[in-house]
Amino acid sequence: MQYQKEKWVFNLWKSDTRLYVGEVKQDLFGQWILHLTWGGLHNRLGNTKTVVADTYDDATTLMEKVSKRRIAHGYRLVG
Repeated sequence: MQYQKEKWVFNLWKSDTRLYVGEVKQDLFGQWILHLTWGGLHNRLGNTKTVVADTYDDATTLMEKVSKRRIAHGYRLVG
């Protein structure tokens, strides 16, 4: 098993008070995952979620859906 780091994706969205991070990467076993992290900019409230995907394409499709939802809720893509 080899990691395909060149395919890994990192996105950061921000609103005035919140942030949201999405990462498409491989776990320790080489399986593709979508790792989501969110929280407040001015407090310590937040959480994470990891979604296991069958393929890289499935993971990037999930990331696109997350991006559309974040933008619809007033977030801006900053990274």
